[in-house]
Amino acid sequence: MSSYIVDDKTINKIVAGLQSHHMRNKYPSLPECLRIDERDHAPLLGENMYKLNLHAVNARYPDTVENSKNLPGPCDELGNHAPYTYRNENYHGQVPLYKSIQCFLYQCSDGNTEDPLFVELDKFNIHLASEILSSLDTYENAPWG
Repeated sequence: MSSYIVDDKTINKIVAGLQSHHMRNKYPSLPECLRIDERDHAPLLGENMYKLNLHAVNARYPDTVENSKNLPGPCDELGNHAPYTYRNENYHGQVPLYKSIQCFLYQCSDGNTEDPLFVELDKFNIHLASEILSSLDTYENAPWG
């Protein structure tokens, strides 16, 4: 398995999706590590997600700890690792959110998968998958039992 630092847009799309779900109370009891109650929580959540991703890549590729030029992922025009930058993103719906979280979790699976942020994001994604499936006509039309 390989892993890389996801681009900022992936993290920011996830943060926007969590904000949307939080605002609409779509996910019961959003855990503290995913809660976005105030304006400054969104950039902080994004930064924490980036750090989780960075930790996972460093665990997979120990040489990246000493030399960030070896980090697989977004680079600037000089080939240096581009640090995370929060930008407000639009929410594009459940399926794109689910896929972005799947990508992010996969890229973080070499690190500490017991980290509360990883665990709670995984739980949220399972909840999201259930919402997506139960909204489909094929689910609605399938026999019960």
